[in-house]
Amino acid sequence: MPIQMLHRLFFLLLDLSDLFFDVLVRRHFRQAHFEQRFAVKIGADDLARNGANALRVTHQSINLFSDAHAAILAFELLFGNAEVSGDARVFVNAEVSGDARVFGNARVFGDARVFGNAEVSGDARVFGNARVFGDARVSLSVHIGWFSSVGSEAGTLTYFHQKDGSIYTNRGCFSGTLDEFESAVGRRHGDSRIGREYDLLIQFIRLRASAWEVAQQEAA
Repeated sequence: MPIQMLHRLFFLLLDLSDLFFDVLVRRHFRQAHFEQRFAVKIGADDLARNGANALRVTHQSINLFSDAHAAILAFELLFGNAEVSGDARVFVNAEVSGDARVFGNARVFGDARVFGNAEVSGDARVFGNARVFGDARVSLSVHIGWFSSVGSEAGTLTYFHQKDGSIYTNRGCFSGTLDEFESAVGRRHGDSRIGREYDLLIQFIRLRASAWEVAQQEAA
């Protein structure tokens, strides 16, 4: 099956899962007093009293916005002052925490983590084992990417667009700019097979990031 057809099938299944979760949410949370069109701030105790037993929350509050049922799809995985608004979806095992925001038509799912001051918006998709954090600004699908089963520990290398337009990376315990990551790879792996594999991935990331500005203009 051509890869394009697989992509279309994947996003079709994703849309169908949205419908399924919407029905599930309405059934479990019809007691909750969510107001459309404006923000509602619900504390953890209030949320629990309204039947959100599936949500694991901290003592801090969670912000739920218009079409707020979308936020509930996170189930037990919204923490701190995290915000999910608009038609955004956060579901399966994904986590959104800290001051992170997910809005627009963005989707965060799988084992993805969004935290810190990160913002995921527009039609962006964050899934798999991706990690988005710090001053990340991901509003287009081209703004983020990740490679699984790489390096000596067969982990995930994530890269994403930052607020200042730079490229930030995360691989295991390492977090830093792409240039910093490249230097770290050189020091640790040199010209070994793993080092050469990382070099190819770094070249790909730079090539992809070179399209950010054009993609942003086309989306405006």
